[in-house]
Amino acid sequence: MRIWAISDTHCQHRHLEVPKDIDAVIHAGDEANSRDVVNNYSECLDFSEWWASLPIQLKYFVPGNHSIAISKGLCLPENTLAHNETYVGSIKAFMSPYTPAWGESWAFMVKRNRLGAAWDYIPKDTQILVTHGPPKGVLDITRDRMHGHLIQVGCSALRKKVTEIKPKLHVFGHIHDERGVSNYGIFERNGTKFVNAAVCDIKGTFKHNGHVIEIADAT
Repeated sequence: MRIWAISDTHCQHRHLEVPKDIDAVIHAGDEANSRDVVNNYSECLDFSEWWASLPIQLKYFVPGNHSIAISKGLCLPENTLAHNETYVGSIKAFMSPYTPAWGESWAFMVKRNRLGAAWDYIPKDTQILVTHGPPKGVLDITRDRMHGHLIQVGCSALRKKVTEIKPKLHVFGHIHDERGVSNYGIFERNGTKFVNAAVCDIKGTFKHNGHVIEIADAT
């Protein structure tokens, strides 16, 4: 199965070029950008129109912290999954929008000390895991806003869960490329392929076209 993984399109979705011979597309959140709910709703509607038009049979969309209209039930792109067990073709998957809370309140954000309970819902036999944010220490580097130091901001509880269940594929976004920092990419460890699919940089500028990953169907 050939999967096109994208995330954090932030209203730049129409710049994407759909790869050839794709069986499924996974979007790991942040289709919109604005914090204002009215503007966010408009952005989500435009994304939803584009998403529905994609000539791909299997589509899976997970909201992110910028998915404000979705969190309020105002907009629902086709095949939106928010903390759901599902199947990508014949492959068991789990998809969740939650990320650790920080200073500003956005959508689907939870205090770090409470996120472990959310990850407890992930089935042990999950082969494809999609979360909006990364696990701690994997393609999750950004700069501390106060001092500018490089820090890893992924979720420690999510890393613990991923280490435990060892999915074949973990797709996420949330943490972008920025000056001197590259998070967009693929990293493999202990049998899991980690994919940061954020197509925009930290300024919301379109930079990447997502990743195409091949994964064997379940037998």
